[in-house]
Amino acid sequence: MLKREGIDKLCAAVMALAVVLTLIFMNGKTLGPTPAFSTPGYETRLFDKSRFHTIDILIDDWQAFLDTALEEQYSTCTIMIVRE
Repeated sequence: MLKREGIDKLCAAVMALAVVLTLIFMNGKTLGPTPAFSTPGYETRLFDKSRFHTIDILIDDWQAFLDTALEEQYSTCTIMIVRE
């Protein structure tokens, strides 16, 4: 057994502190901290569900792109977003 007299009280206090800290971190949004990131302005315009968008992907050699699709290589293309 441990020789220290108040080890039970110390363990209970540490556990209570751990529970309190866990609850604080779980409910962090209600405490009002500002988020570390923000939504860029273009994101709300591009992904606005109330508007219709057309996205055209233009690739020079479409067949070569399809032939190498399983290799998962990047291909150069031009993206046209209509209504942007």
